[in-house]
Amino acid sequence: MRENYEKKWDTAKELAGLVGLPSSPHGINLMARREGWEQRRKHGV
Repeated sequence: MRENYEKKWDTAKELAGLVGLPSSPHGINLMARREGWEQRRKHGV
């Protein structure tokens, strides 16, 4: 792993339950699609 690694993306699972966001990963994904959030494919998928 690189030193000083800076994370640039968060998963729906990591965002679920944060204040102002849905409580489930599924809810996060629905909100992201509805609001047009920038997205990327998970590496290796």
